[in-house]
Amino acid sequence: MLKRIIAWGLVSAGLVLTVINLYGLSQSIRPAGLWDEPTRFANDYSISYEEALAQLQRLSDESELQFAQRATHVIAQSITHIHWSEEPDATRFNQLIPIWENYFLYFMGLWSGMPEFQKYHYTDYRRSLKRGIGLCGDTSMILNQVLTENGIESDILVFPLHVIVQADVDGQQRLFDADYGVSIPFDADQAQLNRPQIAELYRQHGYTPDDEALVDKIFSRHGVAFDDVKAFVTKKYYFERLTYALKWPLPLLMLLVGWLLLRRWQTKG
Repeated sequence: MLKRIIAWGLVSAGLVLTVINLYGLSQSIRPAGLWDEPTRFANDYSISYEEALAQLQRLSDESELQFAQRATHVIAQSITHIHWSEEPDATRFNQLIPIWENYFLYFMGLWSGMPEFQKYHYTDYRRSLKRGIGLCGDTSMILNQVLTENGIESDILVFPLHVIVQADVDGQQRLFDADYGVSIPFDADQAQLNRPQIAELYRQHGYTPDDEALVDKIFSRHGVAFDDVKAFVTKKYYFERLTYALKWPLPLLMLLVGWLLLRRWQTKG
């Protein structure tokens, strides 16, 4: 009797998860209604995923610096900066990954009690661009991976109040803030000595005195460098990829094992 219950349980669970996955194929992870919402930055609305991918292709005549500057701007346009921490409903903008997108991440957010899963930051830049929302850590992970794919070495630079990227472009270290879309012609050490010039760069991009004051405070400190996304969020990086690798095979395996158990039980009967 117990074996029969287990077999039917596997078949039922496998069938439900398969239906959920199939339903997810018809859904978009990008939240609806972003255009109607107040965001952290003025006129901060995401371009489409397809448009972002197209614009993040390096042109044949672009130098490393030109591409890094353009990619920084495109990524800033690709991510809408919702009020991440203040948003009371994690399902509203798919901060909690929907069950039809990835049931592993959904149940981790629902039951684990871990804030990083309750409001999830993708480590895969394509998924982050697809969803179209995020903060400085998201934009920096996107830029780091885009630069790496184009043969440009970069580090994710983490400050107490901000995350940016430092890249080696055309033989020179420079900083790139894909959250604000600002390229900074200094390395991290030089930035500490040139904070007024950096604040002026943000002012030229249309940011407020409050943003400039925050930038000045950020660059008054040393940042911690991580080689890439794997070093930055190691456990989540591998866990995310594992869950997406298993989201289809697991329910199919459950269906197969459950069916084999039922057939074996019926044969014995």
